[in-house]
Amino acid sequence: MIGWLFSASTPPVHGPRDLTPILLPSLILVAIILVAWGVLVAVRRKLRAAAGRTGGAFTLQELRQLRDQGTLSEEEFERARASLIGLDNGSGPTKSP
Repeated sequence: MIGWLFSASTPPVHGPRDLTPILLPSLILVAIILVAWGVLVAVRRKLRAAAGRTGGAFTLQELRQLRDQGTLSEEEFERARASLIGLDNGSGPTKSP
């Protein structure tokens, strides 16, 4: 009765298996993961850079360049510099007579 099970079955393979059918899909999956990670890193860097430059804020170096080019007067530079480094007293812009 059990004899037909043993006669029709093949012995189990306990040696190394052929992994080539699974190798290519695995490599493609790894490549997709690496590309997605790279894209996320690039987007994160751009968002951080954009967050640091919101509101039209200038860096102190940029203010100095504008002053040196003559775009800003010395008074405008000093007010912008004070505002940038947190020394702004909140009195608003002053007009010279």
